[in-house]
Amino acid sequence: LSYRLWQNFLAEFMTEYYRFSGIQRSDYHTVGLDLRYNRENSPLTLTLSGNNLLNNTSIDSASLGAFTLSRRTDYTFPRTVLVGLGYQF
Repeated sequence: LSYRLWQNFLAEFMTEYYRFSGIQRSDYHTVGLDLRYNRENSPLTLTLSGNNLLNNTSIDSASLGAFTLSRRTDYTFPRTVLVGLGYQF
């Protein structure tokens, strides 16, 4: 989802939601946000970016087959916030 806040600000909001059902039901939700500022007729762009803002540490899932029982844990990257400066030649 992108939204222009003011004339020079652009915000992008990203979200993902997973639901695993089976033996063990688990939900996983992640949120990301990018903010960009670029003045008119300026080659500089300032960016503030955040990923995994809810700080989820892992995704757990479990399944049961005819002969197997399986459990899986995937670890995720921690919450990150980055500041960037770009220059367009």
